[in-house]
Amino acid sequence: MQSILSIDASSDPAIISVTEVSGGAVRVVEQSELAVGRIFLDCHEASLEPNDQDQPVNIEPENEEPGENGEVAIESSPTSVSVSRLAAFFNAAINQVKSEWSSSILIIPANDYLSLNIDLPFEDAKSIARILELEVQDLVPFDISDFLVGHCSIAEGNAGQFETHVSILPKNYLRLISQAFTESG
Repeated sequence: MQSILSIDASSDPAIISVTEVSGGAVRVVEQSELAVGRIFLDCHEASLEPNDQDQPVNIEPENEEPGENGEVAIESSPTSVSVSRLAAFFNAAINQVKSEWSSSILIIPANDYLSLNIDLPFEDAKSIARILELEVQDLVPFDISDFLVGHCSIAEGNAGQFETHVSILPKNYLRLISQAFTESG
């Protein structure tokens, strides 16, 4: 038997559930809801800020120098605030769960998700992976290297062409969400 924590943040409120899977049977053990608000949208907007995308975002305040009255003025970038708010959201979601779980699934809102179908002369995954980014780059007005590109062959079309679904998500948006989820424990 496997217990899976699922956080579906693709709608508001988010649905948090623990499901047990045993053989062919699936049973929902517990389920709750949590307001999402603008958390993912703010994270998406922060992901558009220029930064070194290979480095984790520092969510600690950048400046804690005492002011004239001895007060500490904390300066944070929108990115660090978004990551810390998102980590707090994940903590709140996980803290609602009473059941034990061994695996987790996170369903995120599709901010800046681009979906398109292209016809290719083959359907095997290895061949598609070799040429997919070049094919997609010819179709979109931005640098595809900043995006995660996924694909799925849908059906055989006319004249030996295969319809292939392509999904594109910004890597930086996914990186910020992943970092927040990791930092939430």
